[in-house]
This record gives sequence, C-alpha cells and structure tokens, in this order.
Amino acid sequence: MQLGKPGIRAAAKESARFGIYLVVAVDIADYIIRDNATLGQLLGSLTVDIPSVLLATAVGTAIATSTIGGATGAATGVAVFVTSFACGPILVALAVGVIVAAALFEIDQYFGISDKLGDLYDSGLQKLKLAYEELGAEAELRFHQLSNSHIVQDLFQDVDQIAAKLGRKADWVRWELAHW
Repeated sequence: MQLGKPGIRAAAKESARFGIYLVVAVDIADYIIRDNATLGQLLGSLTVDIPSVLLATAVGTAIATSTIGGATGAATGVAVFVTSFACGPILVALAVGVIVAAALFEIDQYFGISDKLGDLYDSGLQKLKLAYEELGAEAELRFHQLSNSHIVQDLFQDVDQIAAKLGRKADWVRWELAHW
C-alpha cells in the first residue's frame, strides 16, 4: 500500500471503480426485482447515482490530500489527528466520501431528481416508440404503393424478358460447349 497523496489517489480510483460497479449492480437488481420498474427509472437512477459516486470520491480524496499537505482548511481537529496515522488519510477520504454520498442521496430524495429523470426518460422512450411505429407504418404503406406501381411492374416485365434472353444465351453456350 502506498502512503501519501499517490496512495490516496490510487485508492480513490479503485474506490470510484468499485462504487460504480456496486451502484450499477444495485440499480439493475432493483430494476429486475420490482415488477413495476421501467427502463426510464433505471436510467434515471443510474444518471444520478454514478455522478454521485464520482463526486463523493473526488471530495473525499480532496479532503484527504489537503490534510496531508498541512492545509487543513475545513478539516476538523479530529481529521488532522486521524491523518497523523499511516492509514489516516484513507480513512478520512472514506469517511468524507460516505458523508458526501449520504448528503447527495438525501438531496436526491428531497428534490426527487432520480424520479423526475426517470419520468423524462420514460416520456422520451415512449415518443421514440410512437415515432418508430408511425415511421414503420408509413414505410410499409410506401413500400406497398411502390411495389404496386406501374413503374415497378414494368421493371419486373423487363427483368423477366432480360432473364429469358439470358437463359436462352446460356442454353446456347452450353450447347456449343457440349458439341465442341
């Protein structure tokens, strides 16, 4: 284990990666378990949870690295005391990260950000579905109109005539090769 700022930064990267994996796994499990869950709700949760993990990790890392350098700033006497130990900065980063994550969760619950984003995603997905259905019906109608048009029927007759002519030529070439 590295100590100091490089060790904290390395631990922060691993912590952020683990946090993202955990959040995605929990959100997907919640989506699968709940009968009434929608894809929009899953996307809304992920849209809020992943940046929350990253922000909590960044704040925890910033506090821990600032206490190492002696710039205690907003750090309390307890944080300074804890950082005097070898693993102290990592513990401070973890504690601050957990506090920030909890605060971000409460903000999300208070303002209903995940729910609002989920509703927006569901609305957008519904609009996409309707557009796909309309375009699909329009494309099918146009295809039938085109396939029944006189131009296409004339092309089919021309193709049939060309195919018959090519067939006759191929028969002639086969006969010539057989009798050569």
